[in-house]
Amino acid sequence: MKNIIVGNGINIEFGGTRYLNSGIINRLLNNLQTKDYSDIFAQKFTGDELLVIFNGLHDELIDVLNGNHYDYCKTAEEKTTLERIKNQYHNNSSISDIGLEDFFFILMLFHYRYNDPVEMIRATYDGLCYLFLDAIFDEGRIQKIHELVNVSTKENLRSLFNQFDTIFTVNYDCNVEMIAEKPIYYLHGDFNTLHDQYNPGTLLGRMYFERDTLNPVTEKLKHIYCNGIMGFSGSFKEKVMDIFENGQFGIEQLLQKINKGLSPEEEEKLEEMKKSEDARLVFGYDLIQTKKKYPDLYLHQYPSNVFKNISGEIYIVGLSPNNDEHIWKMLQKNFRLQRIIYYYKSEQDKISVENLYSEMDIITIPVERFWKTGSV
Repeated sequence: MKNIIVGNGINIEFGGTRYLNSGIINRLLNNLQTKDYSDIFAQKFTGDELLVIFNGLHDELIDVLNGNHYDYCKTAEEKTTLERIKNQYHNNSSISDIGLEDFFFILMLFHYRYNDPVEMIRATYDGLCYLFLDAIFDEGRIQKIHELVNVSTKENLRSLFNQFDTIFTVNYDCNVEMIAEKPIYYLHGDFNTLHDQYNPGTLLGRMYFERDTLNPVTEKLKHIYCNGIMGFSGSFKEKVMDIFENGQFGIEQLLQKINKGLSPEEEEKLEEMKKSEDARLVFGYDLIQTKKKYPDLYLHQYPSNVFKNISGEIYIVGLSPNNDEHIWKMLQKNFRLQRIIYYYKSEQDKISVENLYSEMDIITIPVERFWKTGSV
């Protein structure tokens, strides 16, 4: 089989600097000065206050660079990330130099330092996601980048994409799908698909609907409440994918058990979940009851299993070897792959992929060959 995965490089190639990391950060800063986010943040913050908070993450980065924050890290991966950040940035790094994913790590360390509760950490994480998703969406312009591609290049790319059995992307936008004119797999979600919580056509969304929880989604804000996964590391993104996959499996297994009949002890445990003061247990109980009531509803499944089980060849385009390490690890573990071809943008990307994944025997090719000639 012939497979391809496409990253943000396609948006930068045809959409320009607006979709570089710095372009997204600068747009976010501008949005905070020109847009009204009060409804999204439940009237708790003004744009000026959010701007102060966001700029404060840059100040926090400087503290991280000059301090010893290793004691706040809870895992080996977090310590490794902290080490990379201390090596990558310096005191003169501007806020637009900070990678999107690194903002989440800096925010997490801040919470760890003050021993903040999980609920607060979740709320600030969600808020940062909303701001980034809105900045990436760019008033919908990102969804129309494919219209900027000239006809002959688009035809070449379409012909090229049609050579592949499966197409994956880590982007949230639809440009690859529009150019290819065929369905693709969105590994990290997409702007057109609501997060389960806000979609009553899913098991989770129906549960919130049954709880009479206010649904904030409007057509204008759909992209902010999409199912796009964001986070400081690839393992975090993979964990989110696994939660949906394992959650669905667990609910199905439990429902089968309930339908066959529970023992008195199991009935008692279920009742304890219902009456518990632990919100997570109540959540689990409500989800089970919703599944009993609506057996045909399911949790959204990110296509990570499809990606893990590809075979033959994989072509990698527009993806940095320094980000989304879970993608690279999935490829490392896949012994069905016979060839891995990486199209690099810079010489540094070529060196990085050869150093980081030397055991994978990756074939490296300049990305210009892909975009300009439409050939592999």
